[in-house]
Amino acid sequence: MPEVYEPEPDHDFCYYFEKADLARQFRDWEAVITFAETALALEHPYNPAEQMVFIEGYAHVGEWARAVELSEQANEVSAELVAPMLCRLWKRIGSETAEGVARNEALEKIQKLIACDL
Repeated sequence: MPEVYEPEPDHDFCYYFEKADLARQFRDWEAVITFAETALALEHPYNPAEQMVFIEGYAHVGEWARAVELSEQANEVSAELVAPMLCRLWKRIGSETAEGVARNEALEKIQKLIACDL
């Protein structure tokens, strides 16, 4: 019944966000970053919660500065709402990633940013 289906719509932020989130579920961090770069380049309404998948992806590929930058941007929107999410996320990132200078510096920045014990 192909005539019943419309053509696939243009891929927008939501499409790439969902693809990134699916890649995250499979721990395919390189794919998360590929979709993140495309999604973040598109115009979209800003929802700090949607940044979590991208933050996690950047952290897991060792792009610590980008992960911290996105965390800071998310926290600026509403620290009261976002900080608890960031705290849980960065605790998981800290437990799942290998020790290193850049990682430890990123964790320290986040700890200062959101006053969270990592």
